[in-house]
Amino acid sequence: MSAGRGTAAVPRRRRAATLGRFLLWLATAVAVVGAVLAFGIVLGTSDLVRSLGTGGQTPQPTAVEPSPTPWLRSIAPGQLAMPPGSDCAACHLNPDGGIGLRPIPALAHPVHGWTTCTECHDNQRLVETAPGHNGIHADQCLVCHTEADGPAPTPQHPSLAGADCLGCHGKIAPLPSSMADRPSELCWLCHQSQ
Repeated sequence: MSAGRGTAAVPRRRRAATLGRFLLWLATAVAVVGAVLAFGIVLGTSDLVRSLGTGGQTPQPTAVEPSPTPWLRSIAPGQLAMPPGSDCAACHLNPDGGIGLRPIPALAHPVHGWTTCTECHDNQRLVETAPGHNGIHADQCLVCHTEADGPAPTPQHPSLAGADCLGCHGKIAPLPSSMADRPSELCWLCHQSQ
């Protein structure tokens, strides 16, 4: 009888040893996969944080050239997708430094009669390209921005007949820095007397 017990104990020991090796292999595989995933998450997170800026710093826009296929496919049908290489922080970094959506301003003037926004809104033209908008095609502006009613605001002036806008604006009245080097004749393209 003792011989029978010995032979039955050997397969049990072998099974236990095999099971032990398998569990050790499984634990090692799980640890390696977990370490690789953790390393990837840390690298991905640091790149995201670095790209969004830290410590209240304003992120710099990324200049990209328009491409023949300007928009990445969105995972949500009907939703806006960004052009490749865009500056995500331009829209998704709140003024307080948090991640979210910035308010999208309405256009300050109607677009009726204008063929493309970049006739004026371009670094080489009347108004500088807004930060984070490089590489976005002109026909995509109204995807985010809504058209305003009426012309750009013109406050009531005592008398505008024959007046030189830069006689006051930039001296005793406010003048946006983006308009500082523009001739007075261009003011009326957007600002019309009411």
